[in-house]
Amino acid sequence: MVLSPKRKRRCTCGKEFEEVGYARHVRKCDSSKTAARRAVENHQNAIRKRKERQAEALVEEERKRIISETQTIVQEEISAAPQPETFHDVLPVRIPGLQSALSGVILPSACSGDQLAEPNIESEDLLDSRTGRRQRPQRSTGARRLPARFRELLPEGPATIVPTPQPSTESSVSNTAPSAPMPAPNTTNGDVDMESQALSSSEELQEVYRTLPNAFNIFREYKRLPLRIPDEGAPLEDFTIDYGSLDAESLADKLTEAIKPFSNMSTYRLGHWYHNCGGVLSRNNLAALITEVLKAEDFNKDDLPGAATIDKLNTALDKLDIGNGGIEGTGEQAVGDGWVEESVRIEIPTGVKQSANSTTSASHPYDIPGLLRRPLVEVIKAACQDNLARDFHFEPFKSFQVCPPVDADSTEPGTFQRLHDELYSSDAWITEQDKLERLPPEHGCTLPRAIAGLMFWSDATHVSQFGQSKMWPIYLFFGNLSKWLRCKPRSRACHHVAHIPSLPDNIQDFIRAYSGGRSGSAETLRHCKRELFQAVWRRLVMDPDFLHAYQHGIVIECADGITRRVYPRIFTYSADYPEKALVATIRDLGQCPCPLCLVTLDQVHLLGQVADDRIRVVKARLDSEERISNVKSARKIIYEHGYAANNDRSEYFLKAESLVATENAFSEALFANFEFNFFRMLVVDLMHEFELGVWKAVLVHLIRMLHTLGKDSVNEFNQRFRHIGNFGRSTIRSFAYMNTSDLKNWAARTYEDCLQCCIPCFEGLFPEPHNQHILRLLYTLALWHGLAKLRQHTDETLDRLAATTRLLGKELRFFANHVCPKFDTVETPKERAARERRSRAAMEKSSTSKGKQKVFTGSLPKSFSLRTVKLHLLGHYVAVIRWFGTTDSYSSQIGELQHRVVKSYYRRGNKKKGYVHLATRMQRRGELLHRITERVQRLGLKAGHKMHTINRSEYTPLPEFSPEQHYQMAKSVKYKIHIGDMVNTHPEEPALKGFIPALKDHILGRLGNRPFDGEEGEFTDEERDRIIIFNNTLYRHSTLRVNYTTYNMHRDQDIINPQTASRSFVMVEAADGKTRIWYARVLGIFHLQVINTTDSHHLPQRLDVLWIRWLGEDPGYVGNPGVRRLERVGYVPEGPFAFGFIDPDVVVRAAHLIPAFIYEKTDKLLTRSLFWDCQDGDWENYYVNPFVDRDMLSRFLGTGVGHTHRHFTHPTLLSAETIEDVEVMGYGDSMEVDNSDGHTDGGAEMDRALSEDIGSGSESEMGSEADSEGLQELELTEDVAVDGPDDLDIGDEDWIGDFDYGH
Repeated sequence: MVLSPKRKRRCTCGKEFEEVGYARHVRKCDSSKTAARRAVENHQNAIRKRKERQAEALVEEERKRIISETQTIVQEEISAAPQPETFHDVLPVRIPGLQSALSGVILPSACSGDQLAEPNIESEDLLDSRTGRRQRPQRSTGARRLPARFRELLPEGPATIVPTPQPSTESSVSNTAPSAPMPAPNTTNGDVDMESQALSSSEELQEVYRTLPNAFNIFREYKRLPLRIPDEGAPLEDFTIDYGSLDAESLADKLTEAIKPFSNMSTYRLGHWYHNCGGVLSRNNLAALITEVLKAEDFNKDDLPGAATIDKLNTALDKLDIGNGGIEGTGEQAVGDGWVEESVRIEIPTGVKQSANSTTSASHPYDIPGLLRRPLVEVIKAACQDNLARDFHFEPFKSFQVCPPVDADSTEPGTFQRLHDELYSSDAWITEQDKLERLPPEHGCTLPRAIAGLMFWSDATHVSQFGQSKMWPIYLFFGNLSKWLRCKPRSRACHHVAHIPSLPDNIQDFIRAYSGGRSGSAETLRHCKRELFQAVWRRLVMDPDFLHAYQHGIVIECADGITRRVYPRIFTYSADYPEKALVATIRDLGQCPCPLCLVTLDQVHLLGQVADDRIRVVKARLDSEERISNVKSARKIIYEHGYAANNDRSEYFLKAESLVATENAFSEALFANFEFNFFRMLVVDLMHEFELGVWKAVLVHLIRMLHTLGKDSVNEFNQRFRHIGNFGRSTIRSFAYMNTSDLKNWAARTYEDCLQCCIPCFEGLFPEPHNQHILRLLYTLALWHGLAKLRQHTDETLDRLAATTRLLGKELRFFANHVCPKFDTVETPKERAARERRSRAAMEKSSTSKGKQKVFTGSLPKSFSLRTVKLHLLGHYVAVIRWFGTTDSYSSQIGELQHRVVKSYYRRGNKKKGYVHLATRMQRRGELLHRITERVQRLGLKAGHKMHTINRSEYTPLPEFSPEQHYQMAKSVKYKIHIGDMVNTHPEEPALKGFIPALKDHILGRLGNRPFDGEEGEFTDEERDRIIIFNNTLYRHSTLRVNYTTYNMHRDQDIINPQTASRSFVMVEAADGKTRIWYARVLGIFHLQVINTTDSHHLPQRLDVLWIRWLGEDPGYVGNPGVRRLERVGYVPEGPFAFGFIDPDVVVRAAHLIPAFIYEKTDKLLTRSLFWDCQDGDWENYYVNPFVDRDMLSRFLGTGVGHTHRHFTHPTLLSAETIEDVEVMGYGDSMEVDNSDGHTDGGAEMDRALSEDIGSGSESEMGSEADSEGLQELELTEDVAVDGPDDLDIGDEDWIGDFDYGH
């Protein structure tokens, strides 16, 4: 019997197997899996295309059906009578809005804000005879097709550069000199003017390369022809706030190489999710696990390894960092950016005075283990070769805007104004680039020379909610990268370069062993901490490789393919005040507390005065041989003669400038050869200095003053805040579930929200005239904060900030000297409880005081003090912004957000002693996974986190985000409203009176391109009958998205929601030429199908409409920045002008309106209606909030570069009502006193009285210089323990767009 041979099967890899062997082989063969996956993808694509064809056929069939029905309707002349359809009950009992207010402190009409209105406007022609309220202003001509001033320009990058050099524009720019200029870096006081004059004269003669003006009339000037402009031709998505093919044959092979050491995509996706999910599993993390891992098309649960294999993969990831060659086929080099662990040695003084027979030395070396650091040169190489470096700017430039003349008919040429935003377009960078170009070239090197701009952050933070575990990381960012990418934690732009160890717990044992049994004093421990901090920085900046790179550069083939010689340069160091004192090696809160100038503590309250501006320039801190010599002399007394760290002999050399006996690492490394002035890199810190500093101090004292008026005032204050709803995307968060006066668990962003909304809440709570003084102070604080936090400045806005700074100093001194003394303020209940807890804890620790002392349970007096360095630092903002760019580029908030990453590593570890090593290892693995993700994305596959997510409405999903469109409304027809049923069901509703004629008038105007003037025009019934609303149906939508171009030429978005009162107000550009903006509340968002019977085609046309209720300006009231009062509006009384319809295209953006709480709610503006603000009526007036975000403030000031139209010019701040103030014109014992209002007050006696009044509080009394370091800034930092974003409760979206970039 002849047996037939067994049948063999051939695999796609070319091998042949028998049936059993073939099945076993296929399960392991990568080629077979790839072929199977490809077949599945082809099948899925075929199904997808078939469904698309079916959907297109259904759409075409529906279109033909509508055309057929339309023709039938027209032929039969169907009238607009209600059709017999079921009415959907879409009208609520009332529109959910602001809750009704309880009775509280209300100003009588005799002392209301109207009493101070100026000028007194005669407006009888605008008053309604029944209510006495102003009617809506008449709108004159404008175009329904939107006139030119309505047309928004879309953001765009720079235009094409002209390759021919041209004369510099700098000499034509006005207002370029800072109001309070800081001396040029690395110069002595006598050389400041000479160097600045030399630089300015060279700029006037130098030729530059200029780009053509773009749509916003903005052009750039480069001093040399740039090799590449990274943002040239950038897509619109790059300017949008909060937003990547290979053939199938080669995809599998390249993907296998890209995801090494992971064996398949399933393992990679799970590993990426694990290393990026954060320390706490949230809904977003769970959603990411489902959508990005489990639902991925290439995920296969059979590919997942076991736990032991996961450990091997982590080990393989760690080995990738060592540098065993690059990834094959990717062209990437393996960069050795690993960490180094070592000990730090410091010298600890023993305090034993030396003599001829001394047996103990004056100091002993002490090794502190646990320093983890990365070589800065390796970090620079890795950053320049990373994929993110494709967006690096290596050529600095200046940006200018061409401003047309005010008179449109003028023949004079327009002027230029300088734009200040990014670090790489700042004067600091341009100056360093000029110095670099003047250096002799390296021998035989013709490569272009570029700067790597180093920006450092550091701050110690507690990583555990309970316990003493803490980290002290140092972060490095590169200023070459735009702040819009750099400030987002998920951009991976942050480089961890070191973790500073803490002083060991046994350091006291070491000190006692060499000091005769005496324990180290608090000053000795502070000295050791300063020595440790500088020793760590000495390891970083005195690294021979780094110093060689600083002098000769590093040859790097950058990510854009261009080989450059890159020179590292240190620009900024961001930290809070205690950390700045460590960096600057000055005494914390010493006699000269400022790290930027030598102002004394008794002069810090002179903010904005001429003497204060002079001190900042003449007495600016500079590194010098004299400073270095004084520090060495003081150290010789301590370390050679055996004196204590705080001895009087050392103070002889240090006290004049509040120095400390610690050598500065930056000075040692960079001063002698590069004349680096390390004081200049210490930039301002808006969050700690203003939001958690000056503003918090003012707010706390105002709450103390409210407590003196009784509990009713405090409760009224809390209730008013609860009426303020949220606005924007985390721009203003609701106060509905808190008592504002408690300030409980507030983060910096909460204090910011409170400042932006507090003026109506404080109005009328204090008696006159203090009420007006306090409101004026609050307005000035909010205005200064808004200007200081702008993300793009011009010369004009910087001048306004300088003027506001002067005004703020006057207001604060007036408040401290004339308002606060009228109230006998004591501790708030929260402050008293906190003090009692601290006292009990201190007594429990002290064995000698147990049972002998009692805690004082009463309330201690509290006063408001201006003797704080945080107030003084506000005067440095204008000069720092002119030199380094805007504050958001170097804000300490960026470092605080990075603390979230560090803390997440701790929470995911075992929380043992080696948690710093674990955090370092996890951070490195995350960076390596990020590189793998970039390689996968370049292959065209979806991987990693989605940078932008859309919150879809629960009712009708909006279309995909499209920044080109001005507004976006859903296409859904799910929620229908029959017009006839709606009107007939509510016959007494005043809002529905004349609804149908008004709607048809609006439609006729839209179809006929009638000029938009706010009215609907007069049309006859015959003309209205020509319009047919298809099925008499409106299609309701829950939200409307309005896209707009911001002041700094980015694209942002507001969401309009009629069901939320705080999100329902809109701004409409006024067409009457008399006012800037009209305001309206949106009652409904609809679209409808309209048929015009006069059209020969008779095709339905979709129209989007907003049903609104108009608001008009309050007659006789003036509000603007000139008089420092908010604008006030109110609903138009019931009548033909109260309600209407507008095209969504005329909406500028959403508006934030806050009720005027001093006025009672009323039912006289509108008879009982479903559309009242509250159940018992409408708020009589609203205040327009110009401080809700930076774009809104720029619109009110008329300074937005990205706004295509400029509003009316407001009265300047200097024309506002002046207040009494002391202006010090000189120094020394004899001072001339000149008040801003022209009155004299008795010269030096008034100044001495002012100083005594300001320093009257017990917290402001100064002790000795040695004790002053431990002094707390009680009024500005009381009960503030901010260590990181967990304490601040900062989210990625809060400030960083991610970084709230719309706040």
